[in-house]
Amino acid sequence: MAVKIVPSSARPSTIERLSQAVNELLEESQCISRYASNHKLFSTSTGEFREVNCKSWKCPKHRVSWLWKQKTIVTRELLHNPINKLITLTLAEKCSPEQLNLARQLLCRDLRKDNNDFQYLAVLEFTSATRLPHLHLLARSCFIPQKKLSELWEKATMGAKILPSPVVYIEKPRDQAAASIYALSYALDGYNKKQDIPKEWKGRKISYSKKFFSKSTKEIWKEALTEIYGPPSNEKWVITPNKPGAQIRQSVDNSSGEITFRYT
Repeated sequence: MAVKIVPSSARPSTIERLSQAVNELLEESQCISRYASNHKLFSTSTGEFREVNCKSWKCPKHRVSWLWKQKTIVTRELLHNPINKLITLTLAEKCSPEQLNLARQLLCRDLRKDNNDFQYLAVLEFTSATRLPHLHLLARSCFIPQKKLSELWEKATMGAKILPSPVVYIEKPRDQAAASIYALSYALDGYNKKQDIPKEWKGRKISYSKKFFSKSTKEIWKEALTEIYGPPSNEKWVITPNKPGAQIRQSVDNSSGEITFRYT
């Protein structure tokens, strides 16, 4: 086995490696949203401050909380309304978000000719070497032969003016919660593996069919929070700008004795 010897002058020094590590930590501690960075949440009842979460999967600081929310919503849905297929759709060349959306729509249209109840949730990922997009789908449908799925996806990609892409994978999930984590982990793990969506990509990270969720994702998330933390309190939070020299003023209601705070 050949061993490549790198000259010591070409190797990164300890200082360079340390500097790179520090820069990565700093990047992960900063929010990409200027609005979120320039504002805070203020409790009018306790005077407490909290940071504003930009809720973006692109944000190094808040992407973990975004992923946790998505996993919670999807896992709760699958436990009540299970899927029966894990599907991977690959592409033979780079394309635009509009082309990928069209290919996905054409595939779903053809699948629903024989199966009106085909429902899915799709997660987008890019390969690290070729930077080609591909989709991981959690799906509910009747039996689909892999050969037929391959033919339909090839037809759909050609219809979207993408090189014919017949390579697909389909399997049965072993566990519903594991299936949710499997698919959605690509939403975050891709970032760590340098497989994340390119900055110039303007499409969505996650998409799903109209009937995939039995109720709105907002309702599912609210139910999950209530189950974990209990009923929501009456505490009121307002968004305030980070103003230098701003003050918190306390006032007391003479009739009820209630103490409130005001941020000025």
